[in-house]
Amino acid sequence: MPAGSSKRDARAQEVYEASKGRFNQGIPVPDSYYYSAGKGQMAQTLRYAFDWENKQLKASNRYNTESIALSDNSQDRLSYLLLSTQLTEPQEPASVRFPLVGFKKQH
Repeated sequence: MPAGSSKRDARAQEVYEASKGRFNQGIPVPDSYYYSAGKGQMAQTLRYAFDWENKQLKASNRYNTESIALSDNSQDRLSYLLLSTQLTEPQEPASVRFPLVGFKKQH
C-alpha cells in the first residue's frame, strides 16, 4: 500500500444534498435543505426547514433542533449555487441553465 493511503472504503465518505423550493421572479426560494456526510449509522445529517411566513429557520440534526431568525433572500447551499449560475450569465426571468462541466464536444 502506498505511503499516506489507507484501507478505508472511499464510499464511507459519501455526501448527499437535497434542496426543495420554488422560484419567485426567477430567484430560487428554498423551502427545505438536507445534508448527509458519511455512511450508515456514522452519517452526520443536517436538515433545514425555511419558514418564510414566520421568518424562522429550523435547523436540526440527529440530536438537536434549533430555530433562528430567517433573513429575507436567505439561500441554502444548493440554491445559492443555482443562483450564482444566474448571476454569472444573464438569463430570461424564471429560466434555469445548467452548464455541463467536464464534457468535450465531439465533432
